[in-house]
Amino acid sequence: MKKLALAFAAALYASSAFAQVAGSPHDFTDGFTGNVFTATADSCTFCHAPHNANAGQAGAPLWNRATNAQAYTMYASATIDGAQAAAPGVNSLTCLQCHDGQNAIAVTFGSGNLGAGNVGTLTGTLFNLGTTVANDHPIGVNYDPAADTTLQPILTATGAGFRLYNYGGTAVANVECGTCHDPHNNVNGNFLRVPNAVGLCGACHTQ
Repeated sequence: MKKLALAFAAALYASSAFAQVAGSPHDFTDGFTGNVFTATADSCTFCHAPHNANAGQAGAPLWNRATNAQAYTMYASATIDGAQAAAPGVNSLTCLQCHDGQNAIAVTFGSGNLGAGNVGTLTGTLFNLGTTVANDHPIGVNYDPAADTTLQPILTATGAGFRLYNYGGTAVANVECGTCHDPHNNVNGNFLRVPNAVGLCGACHTQ
């Protein structure tokens, strides 16, 4: 009974996520950057595969893209008092799989090339972050109000709709792309977890 309940909950979540992605900027079923994706696929397939998923990208759920082994130039600052990772965490790596401009959106791990020759990347668009993420909000950093007193108490951040990532060890509350962005829900625009108008920055920062 417990397994049945878990399976039912997973199915509900998947259908809800599909409904939110469909028609959003993350829905590539109608093509991308002038490239028509002629292969049959739903909007989830560009990132997820229920079968033949990539188990090599540890921590990525049913991942349908190649393992991201790209090296990135990270944000570095003496004003960050919490622990800083040398590379993005897995949550950010999944986002950067497309947003670093290095990979074709239509080429998947288990489903092949969904573009039938028209692959398309984010190169040349506003959404291409490149492989240097030093000029963006820090990722792979530990949210630690005890070390950095300019941060709001951690319960304030998580309670406001944000998400922190537990990678074990000292990285039990890491800030990643998914801290502020929900790739499955664009109701707030720019896939923000909370509306910018309610004080996006002030939920974590006191100054």
